[in-house]
Amino acid sequence: PVAARALNDEISRQIYPRLRLPSGADVEKLVALLDVKLDRSGAVIGTPQVIDVKGITDSNRPQVALYKERAVQAVLQASPFQNLPPQYYEQWHWLSPLTVYARKAQ
Repeated sequence: PVAARALNDEISRQIYPRLRLPSGADVEKLVALLDVKLDRSGAVIGTPQVIDVKGITDSNRPQVALYKERAVQAVLQASPFQNLPPQYYEQWHWLSPLTVYARKAQ
C-alpha cells in the first residue's frame, strides 16, 4: 500500500518515547503484537488487544505480562496519533498487528 512504511514509521515514532520497559534479562527481545483501531482523528478506539508476544525466553518470561501492559499503555498515551493522512484512513484505521519492539524503546 502507498505510504504504508511511512505510516508505520510515524506511528512508531509516537509510541516508542512512551514505552517503559520492565527491568530484567532479555526484556529487549520481547515483541508485542497488538490489535489497535483508530478513529479519523487518530484516537484509539477502546483498548488495544494483545494478539501475541514473541521473543519470550526463560529469562524474560516473568516480565511478559508487564511488557504487554506497558505496550498497551504506550499506545494509549500516544493517542491521538498525529500526522496520519486522512486520505489513507482505510490503511491506518485498523492496525493489526501493530508490532511493538522492546528494543526500540527510548
